[in-house]
Amino acid sequence: MISIVFDGLMASDKLPSPPIIASKILALAEDPKSSMRDFSNLVSCDVGLVLQLIKIANSAFYSVRNPVLDIDRAINTIGLSALVPLVVSFSMKGLVATISSPLDFEPFWKRAVLLSSISVFLSRHAQSVSREEALLAGLLQDFGVLAVGAVYPEKYIDLQELFLHGHDRLVDQEEDSFGYNHSLVGATLLNSWNFPPSLTNTVLYSHSLPDEKIRDLRWCVSGANMIVSQITGAMNGGALLGDIYTALSQPWLNLSVGKIEPSVLEILHIIADTENLFDVEILSSEVLKAIEMGELPDLREIP
Repeated sequence: MISIVFDGLMASDKLPSPPIIASKILALAEDPKSSMRDFSNLVSCDVGLVLQLIKIANSAFYSVRNPVLDIDRAINTIGLSALVPLVVSFSMKGLVATISSPLDFEPFWKRAVLLSSISVFLSRHAQSVSREEALLAGLLQDFGVLAVGAVYPEKYIDLQELFLHGHDRLVDQEEDSFGYNHSLVGATLLNSWNFPPSLTNTVLYSHSLPDEKIRDLRWCVSGANMIVSQITGAMNGGALLGDIYTALSQPWLNLSVGKIEPSVLEILHIIADTENLFDVEILSSEVLKAIEMGELPDLREIP
């Protein structure tokens, strides 16, 4: 996977290192002898992670009847198969904060959370893709931007405005300026960290067109890329609802007309829940108010 074109990048000591907790939990997941207690003991060493897991166990993701107050019950609520991608997801937020760079990565992080949200929505229309898998894959889709930004920030000085808005142009500009793109960098780095091949391949092909015949994890993430690219221009404006409606009308998703409008509200709920999990503000107060009311205007009348 590693190309001679970016050997210098991949050999740099400025590249971000894998979060320790992520490496350990991936190793536990590979060990057939590991137990629920092993996972509990590992995550209990990180107070911030414990609070995040309890928070998500009490969120709309799991809709528990009684509040979850301790890590053992949180893990039981979430389940071991979901725990691993969630722990890695939360550790990635901390990784962003450790990168020393003159670049503003806030737009990057907002897009990552948006991608996670839309990937979760699409996982409900996919085959055998869990929402936690989709959350992590969406979050890591543009991970290569962090790597290049950490090693060669000057390469992104004139391109950082494309981290959120006009992102489709970023890959083309990277190919022209660097000779490689962030999808390749991200997949290569994650592969070197021993992330599962299914995840690294999804990152590698995340900016390709969704395959209409195979609704797998790659379909969720590449589809999320298309939808997010269509809606970020109106993120704070009144056209957001209409843009989401239009994005969901694409033939590769094949949603019936009657399901599109409810799906818009579903997506807004997922974005609101996900931005709350990662403590980032994406939706405007007007949109959040519309979500609380649960009633949207007739989207077919929105230009």
